[in-house]
Amino acid sequence: MPGVLVIPTLYMVQFGSPEEFDRTFAIELAKQGYATLVPVLNQYGMIGPNIYDLRHADDVPLIAKWLRERPEVMDDRTGAVGFSLGGYYSAVLAANDPTVRAIVGYYGVYDLENRNLVFSRRIEAQWPGSPLRNAGKVSGAVLLLHGDADNEVVAAQSLAYRDGLAAAGKTVEAVIYPRAHHRFDRGRSSLMQSDTSANGYIYRVDTQARNDAWQRTLALLEKHLKAN
Repeated sequence: MPGVLVIPTLYMVQFGSPEEFDRTFAIELAKQGYATLVPVLNQYGMIGPNIYDLRHADDVPLIAKWLRERPEVMDDRTGAVGFSLGGYYSAVLAANDPTVRAIVGYYGVYDLENRNLVFSRRIEAQWPGSPLRNAGKVSGAVLLLHGDADNEVVAAQSLAYRDGLAAAGKTVEAVIYPRAHHRFDRGRSSLMQSDTSANGYIYRVDTQARNDAWQRTLALLEKHLKAN
């Protein structure tokens, strides 16, 4: 069967394990006939730009290689689904592993060079790792899913990456959901008392967007991982 990495949000570090949503998502993919793996990635420091450390360009493909070599996985048919920071990691994987056939990024960061799009600061040391800068290296098909009311990672991140991939002749689609916020598929984390974080970021479930994103995710994986 094909293999799929399910790469969690930043909360994987704060919890020390994936959120329950990530586990459930992976289980539901497994029911669809995929061998799934939910990694908890090592972080090279969690302050500011260090969450985008370039060493992940080596780590994430190694995890994908381990999955691809599992006896459950059929030949080289692997993909990845990433959420928020995991969306960034999935894009890093797409640029560094030519065997990955399908990538889905939920509300991820892809343009590290644009100071207006990534929180409030430039991440100068990490520019070489920006997925947008490396769009030409992507081999697999890419699906980007974002809410236009996301006030933590603005939807322009996905649109910029889409445009970069399209300009490089890659297979890409971006879906922007009206009025959907960051984490529209899962809402607030279990660490939060309300759907608004201390920084003012809104994490609110949008059931319609979540269901549509799930169907689009399944369709992309089916087309590029299962079709002969």
